[in-house]
Amino acid sequence: MNILQSIIHTLNKEEQRYFKIYISRMNYGKDRKDISLFDMLRENNEEFDENIVVATLYGTKDKNSYYRLKNRLLTEVNKSLILQHIEDDEYKIQYYYSLFKLFDAKKNKEVAAYFLKQMEKTASASENYQWLDILYSEAINFSLKDTEINPIEYINKRAENYEKLNRLREMDQVLAAISYQLKISQNYSQKKNDIFILLEKIIEKYSEDTSLKKDALFTIKLCRAVSLILLQKEDYKGLKEFTEKAYKDALKQKIFNRTNHDSKLQMLTFLVNALFKLKDYKNSLIYADILKKAMLEYDKLHYQKYEFFYNNTLVINYSVIDIDKAIDILKKMQESIDKKHMVFYDVFTYINLSLCYYKKNKYDDAIKQIIKVKTFDVYKNADEHLRLKIDIAEQIIRFEMTDYEIIDYRIQQIKREFKKLLTSQEALRENEMLKLLLLMSKTPDFAINKKLLKIAKETIAIETEIEEFIDYNEWILKKFKNLSA
Repeated sequence: MNILQSIIHTLNKEEQRYFKIYISRMNYGKDRKDISLFDMLRENNEEFDENIVVATLYGTKDKNSYYRLKNRLLTEVNKSLILQHIEDDEYKIQYYYSLFKLFDAKKNKEVAAYFLKQMEKTASASENYQWLDILYSEAINFSLKDTEINPIEYINKRAENYEKLNRLREMDQVLAAISYQLKISQNYSQKKNDIFILLEKIIEKYSEDTSLKKDALFTIKLCRAVSLILLQKEDYKGLKEFTEKAYKDALKQKIFNRTNHDSKLQMLTFLVNALFKLKDYKNSLIYADILKKAMLEYDKLHYQKYEFFYNNTLVINYSVIDIDKAIDILKKMQESIDKKHMVFYDVFTYINLSLCYYKKNKYDDAIKQIIKVKTFDVYKNADEHLRLKIDIAEQIIRFEMTDYEIIDYRIQQIKREFKKLLTSQEALRENEMLKLLLLMSKTPDFAINKKLLKIAKETIAIETEIEEFIDYNEWILKKFKNLSA
C-alpha cells in the first residue's frame, strides 16, 4: 500500500466528505480524474495494478500523467486535512507560527507581532509547553527588531516554562519506557521493575509541589504515573479507587478536552481492567461502555488506538461470564487484523482465543491459534519471558491432548532457545514447570509418583508476581489430587 493510499484509508467519513467539497472548489474541468483516483484508492484495500488504473484514467501506457496526478492528489488531500483541522489547538499554534514567520520575513513587524501573541494565547491555554519554549525564543529574538516587545518579560517566561517543560520531559521519558515494557511484556516480565522505582522517585519529587496542582497537563500525567505504579504493584483495589476518583474529579473540573483526550481514554482503560481484576465484572462492563462512547468523541479521535483495548475488556470479562461470547468477539477481532501490518497487541487476540478454546476443552483449536501466532514476525520481537510462558501454555495444552512425544521434542527446543533465561531466578518457576511437564509426559502413574509429587509441590511453592496464561498451580492441583495449595 503506497503512502497516498495509506493516507486515504485513514480518512473518516467526515474527512472524505470535506475533501470532496474542498477539491470541488478547484476548476479542473468536468473530467475529474483526481476524484476518480481518490475513489479507486479508497475502495481498494490491497495493492492494485497501476497499469489498469492508468488505462482506466488515460487509456494509454504512458504513466507520466498518472504520476503527476498522484502527486497532486497527495498534496491536495494533505491540504484538505490541515484546513479541516486548523481549529485544533496543536494545528492552530503551528498555523499562527507559520504566519508569524511569513510576516516577519516580509518585514511587517506589526502583523508578525500580532500572530506571535495569538500563538502565545493558544499555546498557553492548551498548556503546550514545547511550543511555548519555541515561541519565547522567537519573541526574544524578535524583540531586537520590535522595541514594543519587552525581552525581559519573555526571558522570565521562558525560564518558568523551562522548569515545567523539564518536569514533563523527565516524567514523559520514564512513562515512555514503562509503556514500552508493558506493551512488549503485558505484565509477563520482571524487567520493568527498575524503571518503576525511578518513576516512584519522580512522583515523590514533584507530588508535594502545590503549584503543580493547578497544572492540568501535569495533573493528568501524574495520575497516569500513579496508576502505572499501582498496576505494577497489583494493587487493583487502590488502582480502582484512585482512578475512579481522578476520573470523576477531572470531569467535575472540566479538565478533559481534545488535546488530552488520550489521557481520558487511558484512565478509563485502567479503571475497566482494575474492576475486572477485582472480579467486579458488571461494573467493568459498564465502564467499558463508557470507554466506547468516549472513543466516539471528537470525531472518533484515538478510536483506532483504543479499539483493541476496548475489545480486550469485553474479552477478559466474557471469558469468565460467557466464554462463547468471548470467542465470537475474538473471531471478529481476528478478521479485522491486517496480517501484513500486525502490531504487538494483535498477538494477544490469538493467544486469548487459544485460552478460550482451552477452557472449553477444544485443544486442537487452542493449539492451532498458538501455532498460527508464532508465524508472525511481530511475535519474534516479543519479550522472551512472555514467549517462554506461551510455550509452556502450549505444552500444557499438548499434555491434555496426550501428545507426549511432541512435548518431549518441544521441551528440548525450549531449553535450548531460553537456555540463559531458564538459569535465572526470574524464570525459576518456568524451569520447574518444564521439568514437571517432561516427567509427567513420560510417567503413566505420575499422580502417585513420589518424585513427581515432590517436584509438583516445589513448583507450587515458588512465589511469583508475574501473570501466567494458564495458572500453573490450578493445573497442577487438578492433576495431583493428593496435593494442597
